[in-house]
Amino acid sequence: MFRKILVPVDAFSENGPAQKAVQAAVALMALDSPDLLAVNVLTPRAVGLPLREFPQKIDLYRGMAKKGMESLCWDIPRSVKVRADVMLSGVESTQAAVKMILECALVESRDLIALSTHGRHGVDRFFLGSFAETLLQMSTIPVLTVNSKGAVPKAYKRILFPIDATTIGGSQWLYAATLAQFLELPVTLIHHHLTPLAFTPLMGVAPFPFFEIDHKESLSLAESIRNKMREAGGDTSLEFVTDGLSTPSVIAEVAERLPDSLVLMLTHLGAKGRSGIGSTTRQVIRECVCPVLSVPRGE
Repeated sequence: MFRKILVPVDAFSENGPAQKAVQAAVALMALDSPDLLAVNVLTPRAVGLPLREFPQKIDLYRGMAKKGMESLCWDIPRSVKVRADVMLSGVESTQAAVKMILECALVESRDLIALSTHGRHGVDRFFLGSFAETLLQMSTIPVLTVNSKGAVPKAYKRILFPIDATTIGGSQWLYAATLAQFLELPVTLIHHHLTPLAFTPLMGVAPFPFFEIDHKESLSLAESIRNKMREAGGDTSLEFVTDGLSTPSVIAEVAERLPDSLVLMLTHLGAKGRSGIGSTTRQVIRECVCPVLSVPRGE
């Protein structure tokens, strides 16, 4: 399923986060001719040079970048074909760098992009015009994000697959079942039953249910997905959660309780072929300590 993987790296920054992305990607790779490509978009700012001096030292920094990227892959199994490439850009723009990475992924027929995130919060949090945010919005192929502060398993033990009304009403569960068969892993479905949200008198308004979904009906629908996946031959369990108001926090809590997991998030492939990554997926990527696989879907 994932045989040719691309990992964008910054060869002139700390290697730890990029190393985690490489490890997380390798754990997903097919055994048949696995191929990993590490790519560095080299700009004058990345190497601390004025634009006018950049052309004169391109070869020097290209060689340094390749050495730095090759050092990231020292403990990768010998069966994996590893290459390092450097692309040059005189434009200091996140979007320009992302476009170069995505064009490279298209030309190289990559079926997965893996990268590390910082998972920061507040005004300077990672998802404010950052490389990862832009890449997730623009990519039409799956993206594996790895929290730099989290642990990366040598081998995954399970897939965590959050489901909601759209999953229950469609056939998106088929992708999760296919991925589970490919990785030979059990699946834990996570369904957060959102209870009615009432405003308190302290807020100056009368109590009013924001939404209300019947508990038994919600559980029945979630169990129907679990049963379908079991019928397809998968080892599938269900985490039906009724506590908490934040679905991303629920997903992150389950991921922390079940270590060595891979979270699968299906995103909508919207207009102009761009991935419509939503706020839930963003928050899950920020909060989860385990790798998150975001897969654009056309349905």
